[in-house]
Amino acid sequence: MGAGYDNVDLAACREKGVIVSNCPDAWVEEVADSSLSLLLALVRQTFALSRFVADGGGWTRQAELPRRGIRRLRGMRLGLVGLGRIGTAVAVRAKAFGMSVGFYDPHLQPGIEKGLGGLRQTILGTSCLQSTCR
Repeated sequence: MGAGYDNVDLAACREKGVIVSNCPDAWVEEVADSSLSLLLALVRQTFALSRFVADGGGWTRQAELPRRGIRRLRGMRLGLVGLGRIGTAVAVRAKAFGMSVGFYDPHLQPGIEKGLGGLRQTILGTSCLQSTCR
């Protein structure tokens, strides 16, 4: 899966007359925005609280918010696998929210972490990218 055409059988497409094109910059901003939107909804429990109110549970701020543990993104750590166009756009947005960013991408030149202020992981394993959005 990816945004390019490296998983497309170009010979078969050519044989069938199917035109294949690549738009590497398409939807980068939209996907990054949506990623942060979903992250905020997860941490703030937007969907759970919306369902609670929609199901007739009412809204008692003093009772609901502490019990559900509404949290901030600031100070949390986000782990990204791949720091291409979309990964970089997500990292920049996460930094704007005060998150620390860790990433794994074996294809990038050393030093990219300095420009992004992120923590580069050299091995992708179960414990190397730990995010704190639980």
